[in-house]
Amino acid sequence: MQHGASDVHRLPLLERPWRVVVAESGSDMASLTPVLIVALDCPTNYWPSQALGWLEDGFPMNVAIAESLRGLHERRGITQRNRHRALHLVKAYLRSGARS
Repeated sequence: MQHGASDVHRLPLLERPWRVVVAESGSDMASLTPVLIVALDCPTNYWPSQALGWLEDGFPMNVAIAESLRGLHERRGITQRNRHRALHLVKAYLRSGARS
């Protein structure tokens, strides 16, 4: 899936709780998934950390997010803490019966 500049411009949404963003914007969660994927693919630690926070707070996972989390876990330059958080989320997703 290709993500555009509009998803990059929406990264600041991740600085607010996802439930608030959904309630205030009227967006469905599926429309926010590309923002999470762009954040998880960022080469710095800030945006991935914000996206991890949304996922840890219960934002619904899917295969595309799980794949981005796997990539984050393997990426050099990302803090060990964020890599471990990503791995934990992938494992929890797979334990839930989801397949990726």
